[in-house]
This record gives sequence, structure tokens and C-alpha cells, in this order.
Amino acid sequence: EGNCVAVREAQMLGKPVIITGYPTAESQLRNGIDGIIVPLENRACGEKISEILREPKRLEKLVQECRKKAGNQQNRVYLQRIEMRIRIITCHDVYNAGASLQAYALMQYLKDCGHEVKIIDYKPDYLSRYYSLKAVNNPEYDRAGIREIYLLVKMPGRIKKLFSKRKYRFDAFRKNALELTDATYRTCEELKNIEEADLYLAGSDQIWNPIFPNGKDPAFFLQFTEKGRRASYAASFAVDALKEEDRQRMKEWLKSFDAVSVREQKGATLVKQMGLQSQRNCDPVFLLKQCQWKKILPETETNKKYVLLYDFDKNCVAEEIAEKISKKAKTEIWSVFKTEICDKVCADIGPLEFVNLILNAEAVVSNSFHATAFALIFHKEFFVIERKERINTRMNDLLKVFGVEDRKMDHVKKLQTAKKINWQRIEFILQKERKEAEEYLAKITGEKKNETATYINDAKLKFKGKRQNKRHSRGIKQ
Repeated sequence: EGNCVAVREAQMLGKPVIITGYPTAESQLRNGIDGIIVPLENRACGEKISEILREPKRLEKLVQECRKKAGNQQNRVYLQRIEMRIRIITCHDVYNAGASLQAYALMQYLKDCGHEVKIIDYKPDYLSRYYSLKAVNNPEYDRAGIREIYLLVKMPGRIKKLFSKRKYRFDAFRKNALELTDATYRTCEELKNIEEADLYLAGSDQIWNPIFPNGKDPAFFLQFTEKGRRASYAASFAVDALKEEDRQRMKEWLKSFDAVSVREQKGATLVKQMGLQSQRNCDPVFLLKQCQWKKILPETETNKKYVLLYDFDKNCVAEEIAEKISKKAKTEIWSVFKTEICDKVCADIGPLEFVNLILNAEAVVSNSFHATAFALIFHKEFFVIERKERINTRMNDLLKVFGVEDRKMDHVKKLQTAKKINWQRIEFILQKERKEAEEYLAKITGEKKNETATYINDAKLKFKGKRQNKRHSRGIKQ
């Protein structure tokens, strides 16, 4: 390479470098002083490595010169960045495409920034029931005598699902795409034994939704540690209002954070009502660009045009809109869930197949937050239907941020009032959202070791000394 980053990183870590004599080699090191240049030959490389290992005094001189390079300000900042050890807690393994993809996106973005990042493999009982043979999902049946009959009736279908293509694809994504901690934790108490990190990060997605158990779990509010920095990124409450008991509990937990980032403006309002400050940031899937998502997708072969229907509630309005668009565009209707109007059911998709379906669709009709998010990323025509559950805040905020509220449908006649999407404007907003997110993440992963992040009145971050973080020197995985 003309300017190999690995050379600079190795020198900053006090590792002597032997490089081949490409034209710009001398601009990266001083031959014989802080490194060695050899001819571009296998034998020459091997001989020089052997020679330097047999001369410990000469090797030590090279080490000392390398360490001098680590002392300049530019390299110190760079070194501190690449050394940041980050642990993320989120709902990463719940067999939901959006949850898996947002976890991947935040992890990958921070890794691309040079940090050592892992997702905490937190699997409490309430998040581990999806393919459980013994789970009783309806409390009405969770009684002695009835429970056994319920499980017996459900058993054949559950065994079939255990060997489904859908489960295989989600498990493969978790194994191949997500970097998890070596240990799996089942409770907040177990998490107190987690390895020390420089930054513990909560988010994103609905980790603070009080309707679900995770919104009441102290683990998702980082109450398992007092070490390192504690912050959130684009965490979602997914509701408009909190019960007083939920507000007080969350307030006590969030007071221990060094910085709070939420995904929706409504979430920022809820935090403000607690007497705390926060910053609104986009969902992690927006941190990665179109090309980055396309790069990880499997190849698909289809020459059929289709409208994608992704409807959790079997909403008749969603089906009517999908039919009307399909008829006008002369396409098929593909649905994630079984429905009478679809030409193809795509029930066995994993996270990557989900993204592929949106990428290749002519239009997307959904009440899925992340289906809408990826439609925005890939510039796909889309229409949003409200959910029956009380979790529409996140969708309303997303549409408002991008100025496309007219894409929310409660009747098929509203198709006539939907304006043409200005994709140039969408991309401008997306770049602005991404920049704000990058600035926030740069602040909470800030360079100074003995400082932590806190908010000031204008909701921008600044740093002030608060507690000492223990740092460890680590090597770099090349």
C-alpha cells in the first residue's frame, strides 16, 4: 500500500516494522532507525526477520524509536481511539430482523471507527422464549393441569419451527455478523461479573419500552456496572407517555448515565420530564450507507417485480393499498406474513433476506419501523400503516424527521394525496442525521482517558473530569 495504516499502528504500539521497498516506503519510516526496508522478495523478508530476532539490542533500539512516534499529539489521539473497548447491550437475538440489523449497524459503525466492540450476549428468560418448547405465552394457560395440555398441543408446531429455514438464517446472522461476548448472561446480577470496558452503551431500538419486560429491566439501563463511561445511543421508549412509577424508576437509573441519546423526539420529551437532558439521534441502521448494506447481502436471482407487504396486524387498509399499487404497477404482491392477496409468502426470511426484499421491491407497504427505514435508505416508494399496539410514536417521529408524514395511511383514498418523494431532500436529511450521530458517538468515545461526557444546557456534549477510567494497552487485530 502507498500509506499502510498498519505500519503507523504498529509503531505507535512500540512494534518494530519490516516493510518491503515500495516507492513510498521511506515516507513511513527511517530505514534502520524506527523500521527496516527490505527488497520485495520472500527470502529477503524472512532473512531480515530472523536477523533482527537474533539481535536483541538492535531490536530494543528500534522499539524505543517507535515509542517516540507514539508520543506526538496526533498519534496519541489516534491510539486512544483505537484502544477504546466498548460493550453494547441491546435486544440482539430476539428473531426480529430490525432488532438484529440495528445491533449489527451500531457495532459495525464503531468498529469502523477503530474501536474494539462486542455486543453483550444478554439473554434473560423473557427474551429467550421465541423457539422454546416449554414457553407458555398466554398467562390464561399457565396453570397446573392446563399448562401441560397447552404444551402438548403446541409441541408439534414448535418442533417444526426449531428446524425452520427462518431460525437457521437468524442463527447464522448472529454467529457470522455479530461479535458477542464470550459469556452469556441471564440476569442483571450475572452481568456484574462482566469484563471491564471503557464504554458501556445501551441501545438502540425499543430497549426502554415500558410495555415490555426489557423496559423494566435494570440491565438495559446499565445498572450492572459503575466502571467506565455509561451512555445510550438512540434508545427508544416507543410510547408517548410513562406511568409515574416507570418515570421515577427510569429517572433514578438514567441519572447514572454520562450521556443519554434517544431515537425519537417524544423520547427526548420524556427524558426532559424526568429533569434530565438528552439528544435525539437516528436509528443505527442509518449510520451505514447504501453501499455498506449492499456489500453484506447475499446474491438473489429474481426477475419478478413485486410490492412488498409487511403487515404485523393483518390490516385491511394495508392489503387494499398493496393491491391498488400492485395493479397500477402490474406487479406481484409478496408478503412476509400469509395473506389471501399475496402471490408469494416470504415467511422464512432472516435479517439479510429482509433487507434484500426491500432493496428489490418496487414499493413497500408496512407498519414496520425498520422496513420504512430501509425503504428510505434504498430510495423505495413506501406507505406506512399504523399499528394496533401503542407503539406508533417511533414511526410518527421517523416520518416527521424526513418530512414524509403524508406517507402514513389510514384509508386507501389517501394514496391520492401522497406527494412524490423528493429523494434528494431525503438524502440531505439523512446526511445531516448521520453527521449529528457521528458527532455524538465521537464525543462519548472521546480521546481523554480521565474524562467523561455530560450534557450542558444547549444539549451539546462537553467533557469534564468526573472519575478515573482504568485503561489497558491492547494489541490490534489486523
